[in-house]
Amino acid sequence: MFDTPQEENRAPNWELYLDGKPLDTELLSTCQNFKLEVYLEMLVSSKGILLRASSERIELTVKALYSLGLWMPFQVKVESLSAEFDCDSRTLSLTGQVWREQPETPETPVQKLTPVELSTHDLLYDVV
Repeated sequence: MFDTPQEENRAPNWELYLDGKPLDTELLSTCQNFKLEVYLEMLVSSKGILLRASSERIELTVKALYSLGLWMPFQVKVESLSAEFDCDSRTLSLTGQVWREQPETPETPVQKLTPVELSTHDLLYDVV
């Protein structure tokens, strides 16, 4: 019996959009959302697509067909990710939000109210 060499999975074509525009380095510092489109011309359904994501990397594999690993040029909010496969165009679309570190807000000093001031505030709420 002869051993036949395993053919390596091929990397599919892909395109990255930032806030609806094609990847541009000028958008990296301000973009809020991204969309990764991966063209998988050998697939007719999403069956067999394995997608893994971290805040820095997205990996896609389809056994014996495709393998793609991308280091993202920004931090990804993993919990915001969603994926959809379009059978007609054979395109997997992965959308999500870019994680931006929130600027530190200066602490506002706590104001101490006297009992007289408290009685003038009638903003009471019932929590249902």
